[in-house]
Amino acid sequence: MTTETINLTPSWEFAVQVYLAVLDNPDASASGRMEAKEEIMRLARMVDAIKNNDNDNDNDEEPMKKPNQTQIRSIEPYICHGEWAFDDDTTGLVQEAFVCGMSEILDFCLEDSGIDPEEVEGGFKLTFSKDKWPDSTHSLTWLGVSEGGNDYELDSECRNLTIHNSDRRYDVPEGMKGWLCPALYHYFDDAPEKIYLSVARKEK
Repeated sequence: MTTETINLTPSWEFAVQVYLAVLDNPDASASGRMEAKEEIMRLARMVDAIKNNDNDNDNDEEPMKKPNQTQIRSIEPYICHGEWAFDDDTTGLVQEAFVCGMSEILDFCLEDSGIDPEEVEGGFKLTFSKDKWPDSTHSLTWLGVSEGGNDYELDSECRNLTIHNSDRRYDVPEGMKGWLCPALYHYFDDAPEKIYLSVARKEK
């Protein structure tokens, strides 16, 4: 008896057609549009990785190394329509907003660091990583997946070796939670269990 296996996995071409239909639909939700864009970008990165790997194999060179996910990144959020938002030329993100509690978390981190949010409405430096580093002042803990993005909670302590040289505790209001949209995957392959961060005024 011969067993036949049928592959029901949709082709990449079909998947892209579905995502484009979502983007063309005027009634599609903002989160649906964002998720469609992120999936198209994810497919593009997969194709690039396969192409680069094939080129490396043809040249008998070492396969392309995975980007260093321990890298510390920085962006410069600014106030846009009442929320913190940022642009990033390296990812193509423009006016990417921190919503659903994340702007309030950034306000808290600024105030806790001695910076008046109103004084830096034009922009401040936000540095972040999934790994702790000496100048990190605050941290977020992953709670779970939600609406295509990820929920995080602001921790009540974070080790800061440079300023405090001890485990620092700060008074976090109860329920200080926020949502990060799929733009998170521009910086991490998967949603990190922890995100460490620091805030500072922009250098003049």
